[in-house]
Amino acid sequence: MSSWQETLSRLMTLATTAAMVAHMDVITMAVVGPRLEKKLERRLTEWDWQTYGQEKANRERCEAMNGLATCFRQQLIDWQIIHDFVWDAENS
Repeated sequence: MSSWQETLSRLMTLATTAAMVAHMDVITMAVVGPRLEKKLERRLTEWDWQTYGQEKANRERCEAMNGLATCFRQQLIDWQIIHDFVWDAENS
């Protein structure tokens, strides 16, 4: 492909992705809204959606931190195994 065709292809992909991201709120509202309204037994307000967004972001941050903690904990375990191996091997 020529340079302008590659550029056009990239721009089309970017435009499609941007359109999808722009409509994610609408999609989320359509999927989550009815279930949440049923639990609350009332219509959702803008405040409710802001709270939902904040809690979703908090959950994502928490899950990311838990993932980092798990990786760090595994690294510490690995270091301890290596440490024990080296020190036990020298004593044998």
